[in-house]
Amino acid sequence: MGVSLHLKIGPAPIHPAFSKRPALQETAPSSIQSKVSRFLTADTSNDYISAVNSVIGVCKDAEEGFRGAANAVKDASLKSVFEEYSSQRAEFGNELRAAVKNAGGEPADSSGILGTLHHGWIALKGALTGHSEHQILEETERGEDFSLSRYRDALAHEVPTDLRSVLERQYQQVQSAHTRIKALRDSLATHGSAVA
Repeated sequence: MGVSLHLKIGPAPIHPAFSKRPALQETAPSSIQSKVSRFLTADTSNDYISAVNSVIGVCKDAEEGFRGAANAVKDASLKSVFEEYSSQRAEFGNELRAAVKNAGGEPADSSGILGTLHHGWIALKGALTGHSEHQILEETERGEDFSLSRYRDALAHEVPTDLRSVLERQYQQVQSAHTRIKALRDSLATHGSAVA
């Protein structure tokens, strides 16, 4: 006594009046097509652009943080390490701004970032005056932890291939810097001097 009902699900029929209309992409001027295309992809583009701009911001903060650390330490080899990383992060920020622009995005304005340190580098700014080199190394390591988290966040997005390769390469170099800073911190705690 069961009744069997079979439904065919498929695309809805198109009314004949609409089936003869050309698609927007075929009739709109190229300037409108471009705006429609940007609108349709804006959500994903803005997500990854925003995440990469956060990395640009943390590069600027790290540049300033490492420069301050270099000025605060007396050990010449440690000063050299911090100066090296400060220059590296300036280069990273410039490289990412160019890559974002090449991907069609609007890169973060470094002048708008300056002076607005991200959370991970704020502690370093306060720790520079009157603290030991070991404490400064601890704070730079914490700043690097924050930098790495910004890179991981950006890499978790769908990022164009060229921009992704820049992020991945920089991430590896930041990871190496983090490892080196940690080793310097440990060496200073154990031996009383940082062996760069």
